[in-house]
Amino acid sequence: MRLQSLLWLTVAGLGLAGCAGKRPERAWPEPAAVPGLFTPLERQTCVLFVGPFQHRVVPWFDGLTLAQSLVAARYLSPEDPQVIVLTRDGVPVEFDAAALLRGEDLLMQPGDLVGVRP
Repeated sequence: MRLQSLLWLTVAGLGLAGCAGKRPERAWPEPAAVPGLFTPLERQTCVLFVGPFQHRVVPWFDGLTLAQSLVAARYLSPEDPQVIVLTRDGVPVEFDAAALLRGEDLLMQPGDLVGVRP
């Protein structure tokens, strides 16, 4: 079953457990490093996405989780992602997509940059 379908089924019941990760081999550029990619307002008030997503900007609100933001961004690839890369304050961290489906989730912050790898 596709990750997007599973996220829709589980997002309402996810807890806010921490999710340990490791530094990825490659990361996406910081939003500020790519002129015109995201506006300054988007960087201050939204969660940002790179890769196969329908929406590259998701408005941030207090309590927004990684799972909720992934659902809102609408992952479009036919391949299930294996790794989710979250870049916060210039520091990329990898998360296992299967851990997210097991209920491990984390709170997002404005300006977080999210990408996925199959």
